[in-house]
Amino acid sequence: MFTVLDEQEEDMSGEPLEPHRAAVEFSHVDFAYAPGHPVLRDFTLQVPPGKKVALVGATDSGKTTVVNLLRRIFESADIHE
Repeated sequence: MFTVLDEQEEDMSGEPLEPHRAAVEFSHVDFAYAPGHPVLRDFTLQVPPGKKVALVGATDSGKTTVVNLLRRIFESADIHE
């Protein structure tokens, strides 16, 4: 309990703590949670450093999958062709 109480307050200003200088790029990505059931097919995305992007689409279109891949939720052993 004291570990949680002793944590520093989170900055809720919405401003980045440090300037981001990295680009994000997905190039021709295919992803499936199970073999034979692809979620992403030939997905490509380029976000220049310092830019923001919104993912918009229908339910089950792969938005959360893209974010999870970006956050490296899945390891290469989890990726199926």
